[in-house]
Amino acid sequence: QVHTVTGPLAPDRLGTTLMHEHVLVDFSGAAEWKPGRYDPDEAFAIALPHLKELRAAGCRTLVEPTPEHIGRDAPLLRRLSRASGLNIVCATGIYGAANHKFIPAFAQTETAEQLAARYVQEAQRGIGSTGIRPGLIKTGVNQAPLPEIERKLVRAAALACKATGLPVASHTGSGAAALEQLAILAAAGVSARAF
Repeated sequence: QVHTVTGPLAPDRLGTTLMHEHVLVDFSGAAEWKPGRYDPDEAFAIALPHLKELRAAGCRTLVEPTPEHIGRDAPLLRRLSRASGLNIVCATGIYGAANHKFIPAFAQTETAEQLAARYVQEAQRGIGSTGIRPGLIKTGVNQAPLPEIERKLVRAAALACKATGLPVASHTGSGAAALEQLAILAAAGVSARAF
């Protein structure tokens, strides 16, 4: 089963899928980010025609990998999914690229295991009180060699992947950084196929 914002879906019902499309992002940074920075009705009105056009062109599923501190809005995505007829998959995780601008303060002090527990909780219980379960774990890194904070975020994603079976998606700055991420996943017992 793949978790979409409207519920679980059998993989053979995904159809033509776009694997990395951001419907809404907030580039203000983790320190400034908070719910309510925009009008969700306005965002809905702007995004919906594009999603309907995508559906009319034959797309059936959109993977929306925006994590929380870059503006993830699971209720908005569910509303857009229902109105457009597109399956939408949202993400849990923390984005470490962009010079760490989107890493919340708690991630600086928590261990990889504590961060993974946050992702697992969302995967098992849903995001906040919405009941919406993410279908993937998102992370992001800059360049190799990865600094310790990015290594921790990737390890957290690997641990959550191992616990939930959710795949890991990453914004990756270079091939060397991708190889380093794969090594971190392997050390946690996660196959490269999950990345």
